[in-house]
Formats: sequence, C-alpha cells, structure tokens
Amino acid sequence: MGLSIEGKRVVKLWSEEEIQRKVDEIAQKIYQSYKENIIDKGEELVMVVILHGAMPFAKDLCQRLENTEESFFEKLSLDTLVISTYKNTTEPEQVRILKDLSKSPREKHVLIVEDIVDTGETLYWILKHLKAKKPKSIKVAVLIDKKPRRRKKVKIDFVGFELEEPLWLIGYGLDFKGVGRGLKFIGYLK
Repeated sequence: MGLSIEGKRVVKLWSEEEIQRKVDEIAQKIYQSYKENIIDKGEELVMVVILHGAMPFAKDLCQRLENTEESFFEKLSLDTLVISTYKNTTEPEQVRILKDLSKSPREKHVLIVEDIVDTGETLYWILKHLKAKKPKSIKVAVLIDKKPRRRKKVKIDFVGFELEEPLWLIGYGLDFKGVGRGLKFIGYLK
C-alpha cells in the first residue's frame, strides 16, 4: 500500500475483516451480558462513546446490537463524552472534558465504548467521572487493550484485541496527530 506519516511507514496489523469479526464477537458477548436486564427487566442501556477515536467501533457495535431483537433495540441509546488527553502530541497529559454526556445515566446501565486502553489513566478518570453520576452499572468495551504502558489498573469487560508491544496504532478511529482515523484497517507506525 505504501502509506507513511511523517516519514514512518504504516504496517497493517489487523485487516478490516479481522476487525469486523472482533466487533461481532464483542457485540455477542455484550448482548449475552445485558439481555436479562434489558429484555426481561426492561432496563435501559446507554452506550457512552469516547470521542473521537471510538466512533467507528461504536457505530459498528451499535448496529450489531440494534439488530439483535426489537426489545433490545428499544432500550439502547447512545451518548458521547469528548475528552482531551494528548494536545496534539504523542505523550498523554491531563484529562479534560470537552463535552460531557447529554443526558443523565442515573439508574441506567452504562457501557463505555473506547477504541484503545493504553496507560489506563484516561479510562480510570472516565470511570471515576461516570460513577459519580450514579448509574445502575458500568462496564467497558474496548477494541484494543494495549498493556505495555499500563499505569492504572482498570477493569475491561469486553476486549477485542490484546497488544503486548508498545506500538503506535492508526486506523479505524485511531490516529497519529489527527491523521489516519479513516483507514479501514488498523496498522502501526514503523
């Protein structure tokens, strides 16, 4: 393909097909985890999408969940949380809210949808922020669990890919200084 960013070659790690298979697996696990509460008890589930990176993952995940059964579809809603941690660099900085949730998740089940967990600092902060809003429960779905730089212990309930190497990933929502989010595959910079 020959893509490069700032002189770094983009090497494909996971194809579009591999990503979609993982999204299918995660959606099925989420459905099984919540179906009793949502279908049998009529409780609500709010997918809290962490923007901007998780948009493609959340869109695909939401489509899978909304196509499971009508009673699940009726009780599923989306909200977004826009945070800033990188300030256009590659080193994490302080977590700041740029846009909070539109509606209260109080007494609803919350599913945080995140593209990647790296140091764990951002997810730790998000969990603390959302717990203060008194939801019925909080679970986390992440496409990529990138463990080498983990500093905060955080519980992730649904994981797509696990990455043991400290690679900088781009594609399918992931970026390098704002570039590469629209790629259909996930690659790393070499």
